This record gives sequence, structure tokens and C-alpha cells, in this order.
Amino acid sequence: MLNILVITPWLPYPVNDGGSIASMSSIICLDKLGHNVHLATFAEIDDSNIEHNKNKLLCKACIKNILIFRKEIKMNSKLLFKNLFSVNSILINRYYSKKILNDIVVYCNKNNIDVLWVDQLWPTVYVKKLKKILPNLKIIYREHNVESDLLKQKIKKQRFLKKFFLLTQISLVKKFEKNLFNYLDFTIVLSKEDKQLLDIPPNKSEVIPFGLDDNEQPIGNFNTKPNLVFVGSLEYIPNNEGIEWFLDEVVSKLNLSEVKVFIIGKGANDKLKKKVAAFPNVKLLGFVDDLSSFLLKSNIFIVPLLSGSGIRLKVLEAMRKGIPIISTSKGIEGIQLSHFEDVLIADTPKLFSEHVNLLLKNQKQRELLSKYSRQKFELMYSNDVIAKKISKVIKKLDI
Repeated sequence: MLNILVITPWLPYPVNDGGSIASMSSIICLDKLGHNVHLATFAEIDDSNIEHNKNKLLCKACIKNILIFRKEIKMNSKLLFKNLFSVNSILINRYYSKKILNDIVVYCNKNNIDVLWVDQLWPTVYVKKLKKILPNLKIIYREHNVESDLLKQKIKKQRFLKKFFLLTQISLVKKFEKNLFNYLDFTIVLSKEDKQLLDIPPNKSEVIPFGLDDNEQPIGNFNTKPNLVFVGSLEYIPNNEGIEWFLDEVVSKLNLSEVKVFIIGKGANDKLKKKVAAFPNVKLLGFVDDLSSFLLKSNIFIVPLLSGSGIRLKVLEAMRKGIPIISTSKGIEGIQLSHFEDVLIADTPKLFSEHVNLLLKNQKQRELLSKYSRQKFELMYSNDVIAKKISKVIKKLDI
């Protein structure tokens, strides 16, 4: 049994977005392995909900203690000025302070922490100094996205000033990502594609996806009228870009007279709202409190993503519930699914619409996709399976 301190860039509660679900997957897996899990996380100085959410998480999860670091993280002119001549990206530096570094060191010593599990790139700003101060501390980095690559993708949709700012940050983040691996004991990446982009030493890295608890029954009724559902935060550029592509290029090719399309996710902008309003059978629901119950009533899960990195937890959620999936290749990147067996893959508007129309008409095909994607989830993506893979990584550290 080890004492493991997980450090995240924000409190993974409420567990209602991809980042939080992914962080909780790591915490759950470490607990399943019998380790003592401690959590350190960041919050804005004026966050009035953090203590309430902290106590809620302590009640729901097997976490020994939660350490909150109050820090000014949101981008503003003060932060920009302080980091004007820094060799690191402001996107990374905004998480750093000498006081927090000292607090982490004190906590690790006081609680005999064996492993620091750094969840996402931003908190790795402490790794280099921690390795010097605590040379016996083993450090594992759990990658979520290749952030330098995501920044490149974000540039396409930005206006001049923000585009210029992001351009200045890409090379800094990429350099940081490259140098980071000199101070890590091990890196867990989400996909082969991410591993290739990061160019990590093979003897110090492993591809392990995120998982979900296998605690829900799959949908069982395919006799009702099928409907399409999209799930994802619309504040995330690849999600917004993908659903706009679907509305612009695919919906016009569908027969939606008896079918509805539900778009679930917070943060829709005015442009997207206007596009949705043009289609009476397309409903923008925003954030849904009981997503699980809603998904059990859905028959076709669409993932029209054109960009992004990492792994799509919403796809795993659909697999867990046995909802037939239609996706672009990008949407299932990092997930081992086979075309026409576990999923239907379409990278053009014509193909996407043809696959949707096929599933709308063919109940048997929906049932087969449901059955095989659910089996794939059980074999490869449940937290029980992921925990066993993480156990092998920890054993390699010889603690």
C-alpha cells in the first residue's frame, strides 16, 4: 500500500465534464488498488463554492484528504505583465508559486507520500523543482491532451490578437512538454497518437486510456423511435466546431421529419444557437442534470469531431450504455473500435448522413452495434481493467 498524492489543475467535482471524469477515473483506479489517495488541487482566490464541493467529494470518494491551493489562474493583464519575459508559457506559469511549492513539499514529508501523480500538464510546472528537493519521490504524469497540439488547432478559430497570443505560446508549451520528461519517473498517455506527438522515451511511458466504472445497465429497448444525441461542452472548440459541421453539412441530408437531434452541453455561443434555431427537430438542451437517464432513452450517439486530442470519454460513456455510435475517425481516436462492428465511422458529410439514415431504418444494425461496443467496453475500458494496467506501471517504479 502506497501513499499517493494526486495533483489536479481544478477540483474534479462536480463530475460533469471530461476533465473531471478523467481525473476521477485515476483516483478510483488508485483506490481500487488499495493505495491511500490524497488530492491537491487549485482554486481561484474568490471561488466561494470550493469548500462545499471539497466536502461533497470527500463524502463520495475514497480520498484521505484534499489540499486546496488558492491561486489567481484566470488570464488577465496582471498575469500577462508578470510573465512578459518568462521562458515558460504563461498558460503553465500561472499555476506556479513558491508558497504552493513549499506547501507540497511539507505535505509530502508530513504524510510520507511515495508517489506524486500529476494529472494534466498544467500542475507539472512543479515537477522539476520537486525532483530536486525530494529526489526519492516518484513522479507519474497522467496526460490528458497534447496541449501544444490543441493550441495549434485553437488558432484556426481565433481573431488576430488572440491568434497572435496563442502563436507565442505554442513553441513555449511544446518546449516545456519536451523537457518535462527529463524529470518524470513515468508517463501514462491516452493514445498511441499522443505518444507519437510527445515523442516520449518508450521505456518510461505506457499507453493506458481512461476508464469508467462498469456499474450501469445498457439500453435495452430499440423499438422506440430513434433519436440522435450529441454530448460535449460547447466551450471546448473541437466540440463546437464539430457540431457546427454536423448542422451545416450533414443535417440537410437527413430525413428528420420523425426524428429529433439533441445537443447536450454547456457554453453554446450565439452563432450556434442561431444555427440550431433553423432546424425545428434539433434541440439545444444545454447542461443536463441527469445525463445518465437521458442517454438511456437515446438510440444513436453522434461524435462529429474534426480536431482535438486525447480520448473522448463521451464515447466510452456511450459504449458503457450500449448506445450505437456514429463518429468521425478523429472522434474515436485512441479507442480501439472497428468499423461496422462496434461503431460506424464517417469522415465526410455524405458518409455521415448515410450511416445515420442506415441506423434510423435498421433496428437490427443498432442492436448489433450496441451489443459489440458494450462488450468492447467491458473488455478494455472499465476501471477494473484500467486499474490492473496502472498497477503494472507502479510496480515498475520499484518503490
